[in-house]
Amino acid sequence: METKFKKRQYRLLAENARDMIYRMSLPDGRYEYVSPASIVIFGYPPETFYDTPVIIKEIIHPDWKGYFVEKWAELISGNMPPFYEYQIIHKSGEVKWLHQRNVLIRDDNGSPVAIEGIVTDVTERKQAEEGLKLLLKMTQEIAASEDFHSSIGTTLKEVCGFTGWCFAEAWVPSGEILECSPVWFSSGHLDDFRAGSQKLTFRRGISLPGIAWATGKPEWYQYLSGLPDNIFVRASIASQSGLRSAFVIPVTAESQVLAVLVFFMFRVGAEDKRLTELVSGITAQLGSLIRRKRAEERIREAEGKYRQLVEQLPSTIWIYTAKADDLATTIYVSPQIEALGFTQEEWIEAGDLWSRQLHPEDRERVLAEFRSGLENGRPIKFEYRMITRDKKVRWFRDEAALVRDEKHNRLFFHGVMFDITERKHAEELLFEKTSELDSMNRELHALTMELTELEEKDRKKFAVMLHENIGQNLVAVKMALGNIIKLQSEANRKALSQAITILDDTIKGARSMTTDLYPVPVDDRPLDGSIKWYAESFLEPKGIKATLNFDFSSDELTNEMKKVVYRIVRECLQNTVKYASASSVRISCINLGGKVIVSVKDDGKGFIYEDMIFKKGSGFGLLLMREWARSLNGELQITSKPGEGTEVKVFLTSEGGGIGKGIHS
Repeated sequence: METKFKKRQYRLLAENARDMIYRMSLPDGRYEYVSPASIVIFGYPPETFYDTPVIIKEIIHPDWKGYFVEKWAELISGNMPPFYEYQIIHKSGEVKWLHQRNVLIRDDNGSPVAIEGIVTDVTERKQAEEGLKLLLKMTQEIAASEDFHSSIGTTLKEVCGFTGWCFAEAWVPSGEILECSPVWFSSGHLDDFRAGSQKLTFRRGISLPGIAWATGKPEWYQYLSGLPDNIFVRASIASQSGLRSAFVIPVTAESQVLAVLVFFMFRVGAEDKRLTELVSGITAQLGSLIRRKRAEERIREAEGKYRQLVEQLPSTIWIYTAKADDLATTIYVSPQIEALGFTQEEWIEAGDLWSRQLHPEDRERVLAEFRSGLENGRPIKFEYRMITRDKKVRWFRDEAALVRDEKHNRLFFHGVMFDITERKHAEELLFEKTSELDSMNRELHALTMELTELEEKDRKKFAVMLHENIGQNLVAVKMALGNIIKLQSEANRKALSQAITILDDTIKGARSMTTDLYPVPVDDRPLDGSIKWYAESFLEPKGIKATLNFDFSSDELTNEMKKVVYRIVRECLQNTVKYASASSVRISCINLGGKVIVSVKDDGKGFIYEDMIFKKGSGFGLLLMREWARSLNGELQITSKPGEGTEVKVFLTSEGGGIGKGIHS
């Protein structure tokens, strides 16, 4: 009862989780279980993963195809890191980022038999991370730019690379007009559009650049084709070039427009507030850095815009010192640090709270990684625990980069902390539940084998009783009747002959029952002969044709392997008679380098595996076959579809022993 309750708890947990929980068997890479969350995360129900195990290969983002091929091969072999992050194309067409955490399940021999894990949609987090990375990268690259136009050129290229926009240009005020900047970016064949644009100039309030110059505000234009000439004078040439929508944003400093950036798209692009905020942050940095020699007050204003942007992100932004003798002293931290129980002011004032609040078991490692990043100037990424003010433990993933000035001097470490406590707790819970499930599987295996042993003893007991008592008594009666018949009249001899015929049939039936109950031929004769005898005697009277194919001598097998193979074949044939409505059965046994493969395939009506295994009162025979196979470290594979028959395969090795890989369909 307790085992059933635990199983029910585990299934309820899996089926109601927001993340997708799965189990995949190795080495065949088939999904044994996929939780219903697959519909939300991938857009496909669990059945799709069961029927098409490589569905992930079809929906993986094109940029990740090579990565998928490489990691899939490693995953199937049981060689894998604890987690992956990659992009997929959701069934809706939306691009999503996924975080996949894996736990490798091994058998008693240490061989990988399955992978269990959790898949989490981290699209929002990745977008925030990528936006922040772009912001950090742009800050550094613009700071290192030699002049105004190279700064703008860097901005156009990086923003288009991040967003996928196809064309970007800049317009710079010159007196009362806007002129086309010599720098531009294109990811397509838009030379004609560029050539037609660079000859133009715009006054304030005229066309897309002039409107942004006048208002000083960004603007999305979802449809270019319907705009009048005073809004978009290049409508005709844009249409010929395939441009559909645009985003216009001014670069300002001290309320003065220094430039107007225009980004075009081949697709119809509705306003994306996240991108608007991100590009606004970039242009704010561009404007402040272009005018960095202005008064300190104006620089602080630009920094305020930057802080407002990053402090709205679901993460903690920080800036630490970059001095070897003053490691990890806080210069700035965003308000999200209050999750640790400290105010922003307390954290900055104390200076070294970050290193002090590191978990004792992580402190040495984390500080060593931080120091290494400081010394070699490379970005650092690590996961660690921190102790909150009220002595609780929280997990963080930290990414940081060293920021340098135009002379390549180290200024500070700039990074971001992501709270991953919930993810870690989910991983711990998965590990705990996996261990419980493994323990229950072992208990189930032991009980099943004990049941099998008891059943074999009972079968032998009844077989002996039939043979030695009933069978021998019947033979004795037959012999006695044979002696009596010689002394009888013709009429009596005829009646007694009929009785002897009935006794013959009864003796044959008793012998058949004896052999069926306890397969003595498996101990004394070749396995193929035993299986052939059972198949013919059991199936043919019921109108089912049996075909047997043995390609090796059963002398190569141990008696235990013979018994397991015989039991599984017998169970398959009994199931065929009970449920399949089949007309023929093909039984084959082959030996491939010490690996025995037994197949029983019928042409019956088939079934849906999940419906059978989870249906109350069903699937007990499948369970027995699985445990028999597992007793020899074997694997049971069931393939069945309605209307297409059923095939049961068992894979055994001559080594035997241990808990095997189990059952999958």
